[in-house]
Amino acid sequence: MCTLIVCTLCIEGSACAPNSQYSRQFVLREGGTQCAFSIDMRPIIAVALGLAVALVAWHAFMSEDSTSPSQARTQRAASSSHKVPSARPWLGARYATASARGAENRSPTQLTPDTFADSRIPLERRREMLVALGRTGDASAVRLLMATGNDKAYLRWAAIAALGTIRPVRSHAAIATYLEGKLDDTDSRTAEAAVRAYGQVWGAKAVEGIAGVMRRAQKRPDGLGALIVKAGVETLGEIATTDAMDVLRDDRSAQDWDFEHGTHVVQALARMGGTRCRDALMRYADHLQSQLPADPMARAYFEEKIAEARAGARRIAG
Repeated sequence: MCTLIVCTLCIEGSACAPNSQYSRQFVLREGGTQCAFSIDMRPIIAVALGLAVALVAWHAFMSEDSTSPSQARTQRAASSSHKVPSARPWLGARYATASARGAENRSPTQLTPDTFADSRIPLERRREMLVALGRTGDASAVRLLMATGNDKAYLRWAAIAALGTIRPVRSHAAIATYLEGKLDDTDSRTAEAAVRAYGQVWGAKAVEGIAGVMRRAQKRPDGLGALIVKAGVETLGEIATTDAMDVLRDDRSAQDWDFEHGTHVVQALARMGGTRCRDALMRYADHLQSQLPADPMARAYFEEKIAEARAGARRIAG
């Protein structure tokens, strides 16, 4: 079997000689026979260097192609400065996450309105925390929800809505007074939540206040009065007292109902039931019947709303 033995790299002699620094000498022995030869390494070195240069150029081209010019300039400036990247941003993010988890696990007495404005805590999780406060019904939860409702945070409406779910209501008069002050809030979503919570807490005593805010809502500067009126109609339908019924079946307001508002009132009256509600629904249907337009599309829409009112009246009669 042939054995190939690699000998030493020659460092003496001229560049063109077999034993120059660019050549390697090899000896092949088999049995008693020996054969010596040398290989010029310069072509191999040239090819290797060429491949290395091409690889570096290709890598640089691909990096520049996937990076915007501004990013490339930033990266080159950063690499030339030879600064070690700071660990502070990463540590800050970890600390913020840990702080947020700590806030989620606090007891109600440890929470503050700032907790519900903390964007590090997921929005849905903050809403769940407010709902949970409403279920506790204790004095500390009431105070915290009121304070959050006074805050300018996005979830103030959710805090006000949670006040309406507190059971048992140990301080219902104080809560009702607080909610009454929010009925005309400049934020329509907060005002809507206040109307619903006010009816839940104050019951039959809330009818007059809700009727008043429904009238005022038609002149809201933000143009979102319909949102508050709808909340008022649905809340009065849930209260379902004679006074609430009178507000909903008012003949004068019935003449001014738009179709969307009319649908909400029809649904509320149908839920409340009784002869007076049935008669109010029939009068509303007759009013629409007398106003039928000639245009086929508009007429079809009117007829749909007339059928809706008459169906509600039939459900009460049945």
